[in-house]
Amino acid sequence: METSWIYSALNVPGRWFADKIGTHPINYFQVTNAIFIIITCFIILFYFPLSLLESVISSLIFIFSSVFWYLGWIHTEVLTVCLVALGFGFYFNKKHFLGFFLVAIASTQNQPLIIMLLFMGIGIILAHHFKFNVFIKLFLLFIPALLPSLFYYVHFGVFNLINHSGFLSSDYITFKDRKSTRL
Repeated sequence: METSWIYSALNVPGRWFADKIGTHPINYFQVTNAIFIIITCFIILFYFPLSLLESVISSLIFIFSSVFWYLGWIHTEVLTVCLVALGFGFYFNKKHFLGFFLVAIASTQNQPLIIMLLFMGIGIILAHHFKFNVFIKLFLLFIPALLPSLFYYVHFGVFNLINHSGFLSSDYITFKDRKSTRL
């Protein structure tokens, strides 16, 4: 997983506020993560065309999914999950391009989400009957997903530092001495 500057930039106001009131620096990450969750639930509750019961149940499922357990983490998981959940919500409510863009932003934090963007893009192209302007919009909305790889290429000469370091090698995958894999 590669991370970009977006999560850090979104934490700057919280860090400033935490410094002003004299709290421990870890607290501002937790508050920022909670704000991401609250905003996501607000959009699920009041924006998506669901009944009151459906929106309340959807929000509760979201809150008590894995995102709840990542609330205290000082990392991008909460932002990623919120953006992907909203991206899917918009995508499946016929706001295809907004959903695609939110997942593209999430992919700056977690590059494998680009695979999801590929499938979303195919769905959008099919829904809009292969119109040329759709290809242009998708390309422009896909640009944020390319930024981390371009950054690494410009600064280090490789598109992926983890792969370049050898940590994605298939040599680390083994089925030797695994009882569950024996027939």
